[in-house]
Amino acid sequence: MADIRSSIADLLSQVERLLHNLAFAKGLNPAQWSALRYLSTAAAPERTVTAFARHHRTTKPAASKTIDALVRKALVRKTSIPGDRRAQRLDLTAKALRRISQDPRNLLRSAVGTLARSDMMALSRSLEAITAGMGAHIDGGKANGGGRRTARTT
Repeated sequence: MADIRSSIADLLSQVERLLHNLAFAKGLNPAQWSALRYLSTAAAPERTVTAFARHHRTTKPAASKTIDALVRKALVRKTSIPGDRRAQRLDLTAKALRRISQDPRNLLRSAVGTLARSDMMALSRSLEAITAGMGAHIDGGKANGGGRRTARTT
């Protein structure tokens, strides 16, 4: 059993390295891709530096640095939030919307898409269990953003 666990750990490490290396694409780094992904799906009230920092599990200064780089690259626009002089809503620009369609993570989606549906569901359940197990050791089980995510069935 130990041999298969080591093999799976090695394979997951390989996938992580491949994804990390691919994330240095289109003039962005992994944190910037993560920010674009987050902003492309977050509700308007959650599109702030503070909310992104919480989601990305990083400090507000680190999140600010990432967002500021995206602003300089004309991928994110900051808009004042009425009633809160300190907070700014973050919106993707048209350029960012085009860039997000070129997300290097799409290669992983395509590879996963070659699996049979039952294999995808089994992989999803297995990865959720691995994430939860690691999260329990890292931060009291919150490594998955504080809750379990399940694969969509449609």
